[in-house]
Amino acid sequence: MTIKAKNRVVIRRAPTNGTNGKPGMAMVLNPANIVLDTETDGLVHNFSKATCTVQLMQGTLLFAPTVSILQQVRCSAQVSGSVIRITGISVDPITQYSYGSAYVDFSASANGQTFKGRLSVQVNVLSVVARIETANHELEQNVTTLMQAEDLRQETMTKLAVQQQRIVAQITQNTQHRYNMLPSSKTLVSPCTLGSGVTLHHRMEADFTVASATASDDYVDVLEWQGVEFEPNTYYSLSFWAKGQGQARAFLYPEACANSTNSQGFESENSDGHSQFQLANEWQWYWVVFKTSTTIEGLKRLLPFRLMPGANGMVFGVCLVQGAMPVHWLPYNYNPQRNWFTPTMAADASLGKL
Repeated sequence: MTIKAKNRVVIRRAPTNGTNGKPGMAMVLNPANIVLDTETDGLVHNFSKATCTVQLMQGTLLFAPTVSILQQVRCSAQVSGSVIRITGISVDPITQYSYGSAYVDFSASANGQTFKGRLSVQVNVLSVVARIETANHELEQNVTTLMQAEDLRQETMTKLAVQQQRIVAQITQNTQHRYNMLPSSKTLVSPCTLGSGVTLHHRMEADFTVASATASDDYVDVLEWQGVEFEPNTYYSLSFWAKGQGQARAFLYPEACANSTNSQGFESENSDGHSQFQLANEWQWYWVVFKTSTTIEGLKRLLPFRLMPGANGMVFGVCLVQGAMPVHWLPYNYNPQRNWFTPTMAADASLGKL
């Protein structure tokens, strides 16, 4: 049985044996849908951030599945591991503008199971310029067309009855707020510290400051936050945008972690949370989920981006939240505790009567 929710989660089936307390499987799209802007000619040209990370969750376990495209409607897409990248939008032959909506149907496989989902793509015609020439002057008018998006109203509770397995699945809206725990993550000023040879590019990407560096014979710690407070036996999710060549690593130390897993499937049980990534030439969204140890004490240091010898790279939008679900971060202001996120829908499955 397949149930599709409109807000980031696709509910799947509970375990076939109906065992009480055994979690079912849920699929999460991050972000839930992709919105692209046109240029003045009414066409989409920039696809640098048109990516969606597909995740499968079973209880607190987070999987980076293998994704395959089933069909692409009014768009073209590519897949790398668990990431879907939109590479083109078809042109409406009537208006000669990019289509206002498109979608990609895909399958995701992990932990011996395969599920299907749909990624929605909307196009926002922001910059179509109408030019009207008269005998004496030229009038320039910016025409903004409101995006015809899907109905994004969130249902706070939906009950599903499944006669075959006698399961009742329940979707509830988690009301707990989460915020970016890293101050100055947008501007990369103190208390964020920079490594030797790191260059800052102010407001380079989506109004974020970007840090870049090249590691020659030794590694370079590009960014670091010191004195961060963590709770024991708790999940924390680190995410950031990066590109480059070579290998990068992330750490949470000293003596802070029980285990960690990241968006490229790398897992570690090192106490420093050691997680490694292979960088790509285009901007990609990376994440790592740390689980802190039961005996964690004192303030810790978070190193989200270390370039290994021979690597070069750029990074921005570093975000740390409590919980096992990474999020895309859009900064509100300089007060990190006001940078709230809309929490992911939570799926619960249990035995029930029909």
